[in-house]
Amino acid sequence: MRQRRRGTATYDIRFRAIAPSSGEPIGLIVNVGAQNDFYPGYPLTKWGICCRMISSQYGREFTGSHYEKLKKVYSSWICMNPPRRRENTITRYHLTEEQ
Repeated sequence: MRQRRRGTATYDIRFRAIAPSSGEPIGLIVNVGAQNDFYPGYPLTKWGICCRMISSQYGREFTGSHYEKLKKVYSSWICMNPPRRRENTITRYHLTEEQ
């Protein structure tokens, strides 16, 4: 597998967490960041921070084609000064497999 060189990714806060699931601990990688501009000129869903956090695991969490060793990635944005209609709300995005 050939790795592409990408620019440096800077995370506001990135940490690992262990959470119980089915009686077994699971590894998580969590990113928490503050977004000062509610309308930054691009959709947050296209920011790609989760993709970078997944791809950065190659060589660290797994090598070769051992994708079963990938850790789950969660990214949370705390948006400052949202429009009044979006205050005190939570929006959740997730990927699902299409059948």
